[in-house]
Amino acid sequence: MAKIPPIQGEMMMNKTLFAPYLDVTVDAIWNDPLSPNGKPNPKYSQAAISHSVDGVYLAFLTADPNNNAAWGAYSSMPIAWAKPFCDALIEANIKVIVSFGGAANYDVSARQTVDQLIATYQEVIDILGASQLDFDFENDLYDADKTFTALSTIVKNNPDITLSLTLPVMPYGLVEKGLALVQKSVNAGLKMKVNGMAMDYGQGTDKNMGQAAVDVATSLKNQLKTYYPTLTDAELYDLVQVTPMIGLNDDRSMFNFNDINTLSNFAKTNGVNLISMWSLTRDRVGVGESASASYSGNPEQTKDFEYTERFTNALK
Repeated sequence: MAKIPPIQGEMMMNKTLFAPYLDVTVDAIWNDPLSPNGKPNPKYSQAAISHSVDGVYLAFLTADPNNNAAWGAYSSMPIAWAKPFCDALIEANIKVIVSFGGAANYDVSARQTVDQLIATYQEVIDILGASQLDFDFENDLYDADKTFTALSTIVKNNPDITLSLTLPVMPYGLVEKGLALVQKSVNAGLKMKVNGMAMDYGQGTDKNMGQAAVDVATSLKNQLKTYYPTLTDAELYDLVQVTPMIGLNDDRSMFNFNDINTLSNFAKTNGVNLISMWSLTRDRVGVGESASASYSGNPEQTKDFEYTERFTNALK
């Protein structure tokens, strides 16, 4: 049977990808004699592979005391420190996404020249096999102008690379600082995905976090229309990514299992580009009075990597 072509002007709906974040410095392996400087814990690559995720965000590359890119700003953990972990993902056909910046430490853009940044970004692509570079700009320790200037060269030399900006949001969308960053990226000729950090709104335990994440996606789509007025809604949603903080958030709100379905159903229906989560190290059983880097804090969670499993199933 002949394939029916899409209606003129209609974009074919892409599958919504699922790619959780991993803070590679948390729960790392330090007692392997073959890796004297430690290594990312392979149980997280194994979990990603066994649950057939589409990608993993490796976080965070920042500037070490010598102004070189290093994981968590540790000089003993340069770019190549994560190579065995990335190799395992690539062998399983899982995208390697490398995230710069984060909430702590100086981003390399604040410490390197444009030429040095170009070399750093190219190293990440060449050494780790990254198919996406992510820029988590949530503090003031970065230089966006240098970043975007360097990325203009990276895109020319690596036309298949995907770029994303990960930014703090409220359910109504980006705040002024985030909007200014998107504008700068557009001015630099870059077409970057915008990943909303759907978490820690400061609104307490009564917030429906699934609906709030849906509101984030809708708000981002509407805001991006300002910068890309000729794009359809489907094309705009293909620029939208959403990252909830699973389980207990810092403001005591809870992203629970029902919220997975709320967000995933919306994402699939509207062709949202990607759903992530913070984070694989938190996707473990455990409860406490405050948010932890080592467990979700959701008393409903009965097994490790249950959020990962439920997201991958919900997004099928």
